[in-house]
Amino acid sequence: MDTTFNLKLPYILPSQAQKHVTHNDALDALDAVVQINAQSRNLSEPPAGPVEGSRYIVAGPGEGDWSGHDGEIALAAGSLWSFHTPRPGWLAWIADEALLAVFDGEQWSSATAIDLGAIDMISVNAAIADETNRLAVSSPATLLDHAGHGHQLKLNKNSSSDTASIVLQSSYLGHAELGLAGDNDFQLKVSSDGSTWKEALRCDAGSSRLLAGGLWIGRDLMQNVLPDSGRFNGADNNMVFSGISYVQPGYLLPTSGAAFAQHAKFIHNNNDYGGSAGSLDAHIRLLIDKLRPSNARRYGPEWYALRMTQAATPAVETQTINGQTYGLVCTNMFTAMPVRYSVGYFLKVNAGSVAVRVNSSLVTRASIDGLPVPAGSAASPVLLNASDGWKHVALQAQPNAYGYEYSALQLFASGSSEVLLAMPVILFGHVDIDPLQGVFMNGRMFG
Repeated sequence: MDTTFNLKLPYILPSQAQKHVTHNDALDALDAVVQINAQSRNLSEPPAGPVEGSRYIVAGPGEGDWSGHDGEIALAAGSLWSFHTPRPGWLAWIADEALLAVFDGEQWSSATAIDLGAIDMISVNAAIADETNRLAVSSPATLLDHAGHGHQLKLNKNSSSDTASIVLQSSYLGHAELGLAGDNDFQLKVSSDGSTWKEALRCDAGSSRLLAGGLWIGRDLMQNVLPDSGRFNGADNNMVFSGISYVQPGYLLPTSGAAFAQHAKFIHNNNDYGGSAGSLDAHIRLLIDKLRPSNARRYGPEWYALRMTQAATPAVETQTINGQTYGLVCTNMFTAMPVRYSVGYFLKVNAGSVAVRVNSSLVTRASIDGLPVPAGSAASPVLLNASDGWKHVALQAQPNAYGYEYSALQLFASGSSEVLLAMPVILFGHVDIDPLQGVFMNGRMFG
């Protein structure tokens, strides 16, 4: 054997002449392949004026003096180059990339990207991994960095009834937990002793409603700001539960040529569902059937439906939609409005057609019967006809730049249209109004 097994360094043979040549060749080879600090692994031809003793890893395909030496270690020796073939497992520091590379037998790759295969547990620093905590890190901080853009941390669970959460501990006792615990609603729980947990916050996965401290935010705290709670019974408001009389609402105004009138009311203890106070109007019955289960239609706070009739020839703020002329049939009273507000009402077209004004830059969200529809200046009005029956309209909007607004309850109708309006509501803030809520009471509970 004339060379060593691993580095292929030449042996000095017995009775060999010029032993110093062989010895020096071995030293040169050692100097080239031990503690490799390569200037680059991205050049395919020799650089101009290399520093004596500098090393490079030839990027294929090699050119010029480096031709035929792809992947080899090239050592600058005067005006010449010496080449050394790497073996699998050799490491080299790449200066222009500031990384450690490893040779796998075919190519040089970043040593930090090596596939270590399946590892059952990893302990970092003084942390002790176990069967439950298979990754354990003891460190002042943990950094999960981006790779040029964003970064996501994903906790995946097997089924809805399982848990995917983050637990915050003190002395290895949990005091706060956030995530998906036992279902798919986002939850925040707290504990004073690590064993008894109380729910502080829940976001419903289906509706996105927020439950905080046992209250549904934006639903349990909502109060109708309309003075009659949208019942159209004037100053009596909530003081009178049944036997109410119709009062024209001062906050809702007909436009030129349009007319308002009382239609009919929901009757508490009505005959239709087993009572004796009177029979329901057919249109009112359709709405109460839409809102309530069959065992909850006999009793309840009474409310009126308002009948609006458009002029034969609409004349106010007219617009043409699908070749038909629509004009403003009603508007709310000119008033200051909160920074954000929500509007809801029930609407039924008996004749003609109505355009719901969702196509305004002041409207940010809109829904019909709880289903979202496009809103904003780029949207189109929502058209409702007699065949649609009762529909619940909900809008989330804001006032104009001056802080007032008179279009919250605006509707456009074709000539001679007849429209029923029931249970309007205006709420502070942007909230999702339940289309099956019915009457929203205001704060005047006892006068």
